[in-house]
Amino acid sequence: AVVSTQSTGANKKLSLVHHPDKGGDEQMFVQINKAYQALTDDVTRQNWIDHGNPDGPQAMQFGIALPSWIVDRNNSVFVLGLYVLMFMILLPTAVGTWWYRSIKYSADDILLHTTQLYLSFLAKNSLHNISKCIMILCSAFEFEKSQNKEIKERETDNFQIPLLMKECKQLHEKTPIPPFKYLYSIKARTLFHSYCNRSEKLNEENNLDINIITKKIPALISEALNICFQLIYFSKRQKHVAAPNVKTFENLIKINVMAIQATWDNKSPLLQLPHFTEDMLKYFSTKRMKIKSLLQFAQLTDGDRRSRLRMLGEEEYDNMMRVLWSMPHIDMEVKSEVLDDENTMTISAGSIVTVTCFLDRKSLRDVVDVLEVDEPIPAIKEEEDKEAKKKSWQKQPKKQKTVQKKKKVVQKKKTKSEENKENENADEENKQLVKQGEEEADDENEEESEDEREKSDAEDRSEDENESGSEDNESAAGGDKDYDDDEEWRSLQQEITKKKNQDGEGAESHPVHCPFFPVDKEEGWWVFIADRKTGEVITPPKYVAGLKDKQEVILKFQAPDILGHHKFNVILKSDSYLNCEKEVLLKLFVERAIETKAVKQWEHISDSEESDSVTESECTDSESEEEEED
Repeated sequence: AVVSTQSTGANKKLSLVHHPDKGGDEQMFVQINKAYQALTDDVTRQNWIDHGNPDGPQAMQFGIALPSWIVDRNNSVFVLGLYVLMFMILLPTAVGTWWYRSIKYSADDILLHTTQLYLSFLAKNSLHNISKCIMILCSAFEFEKSQNKEIKERETDNFQIPLLMKECKQLHEKTPIPPFKYLYSIKARTLFHSYCNRSEKLNEENNLDINIITKKIPALISEALNICFQLIYFSKRQKHVAAPNVKTFENLIKINVMAIQATWDNKSPLLQLPHFTEDMLKYFSTKRMKIKSLLQFAQLTDGDRRSRLRMLGEEEYDNMMRVLWSMPHIDMEVKSEVLDDENTMTISAGSIVTVTCFLDRKSLRDVVDVLEVDEPIPAIKEEEDKEAKKKSWQKQPKKQKTVQKKKKVVQKKKTKSEENKENENADEENKQLVKQGEEEADDENEEESEDEREKSDAEDRSEDENESGSEDNESAAGGDKDYDDDEEWRSLQQEITKKKNQDGEGAESHPVHCPFFPVDKEEGWWVFIADRKTGEVITPPKYVAGLKDKQEVILKFQAPDILGHHKFNVILKSDSYLNCEKEVLLKLFVERAIETKAVKQWEHISDSEESDSVTESECTDSESEEEEED
């Protein structure tokens, strides 16, 4: 009661002051009335407690918080100028620069001018050696300062690059052909040659430039391989285009390995091991032993290997062996078939042949453990075989001729009486055989009649069983459909997982030991089919990146039109290690394609209509004959 009397008194005083008729503010007067109702009315008070408003729940309102100077009328000219600057100048400029840059580069982030350059030089000749491939790769516009901001030209290059050029062989710096004669191309070639030579004259600035070059080499080689295979298609349509030889593909892949391992392709693969230098090669290339591969080096006994590398410390030797045991050794099996055909193993002319390559990657540690301990090293075994052979000037023991004496068979002449007795006996035997044959024929006829009766009875029984079994099959058809759907779903899931394994999605590979390469690298493999006899590459090189232990790779090509036997080579090459490759011979026998008659849809209809018309005509003829007889 005390609160109500106080609120009514305060309400009257404030209403007299803020009433609109007496010159007060209307909004203030409304708020005073709502406050008075919230104090005196129970419903209004509850709305204020629950919703924060005496009138109850209100509609939700949203707004954008803008600075006051933007909404101010005095600043309208400045705001309009800001909008013009943003949406008519800055935004079109940003979109234009992005579009101009996207036009210059391909999907693999390679300059289109570089792609055109590779296409023009690779199409001129079918065979390019390693030095020519290096010239083409290092002439990419990615190594020019105007196209790549990372490239820097220094004053020290004027005397440092000529100093390095003296150590390089087959540099071809005097060639007059552009762009090989340009300074940026000569500099890139010189630095790459010095990198593969592991030159000690390289300074820190040269190493920075080499890092830029070697990081870009794998992407450039992938682009060059794609161009080479496109040229094979062009050569079949246009005669003036030369199809690249399989050796060109192999040389490009070798350059990728050279960029990762910082060595030449003709050097020993032992130089890929840490702390191994060229001076140590003489201890593994003697008259008795010639180590040419990492597998032969791993097959040596630990004592023999350690005695030849006694100049290394324990830590250095342990590090070398740790890297050696992790090196890859790969096995490959090949299976060819024709899918979507009744007989998958029959290859006809022009059919699509599917070649499945089963890859099995193992470390050298696992391979050496499986081999027998007493098995000699191939390099030592060859030398022992050569020593075992006789010298050419030594007399070879003559072969003794074995003469077999022929035994003479003497047949005694028979007398006339003996011959007559033999003839009489033969006649009696023939008569007995004729009688036995007639008796057997009669028995067989009786047996055949009995068999025919039994067959007729069995046929009647089978018809009854089929009629009763058809009803059961119809009832079980619904359950078979559900079972078939489950099998289709499982086969679909298996195909999806198989494709993921083939593409290497989500799979991790093994790290590569490459201390000279500027970034971390994982093992990768190139797989393709070629014809060594003609030098033609049959399938595009497929890059396998997720080979952890085992993986399947599928290659497809069209069978040749020439009938008979054909030989192809399935080639597997590593993009990271030297002398780590595999090649399997693929033999195919191409048969003549089965000619299928093209049956039109209307032929079936016409045949059925003709048969109907024939039956109708026969029926009318028979009716007319019956009428004449009547």
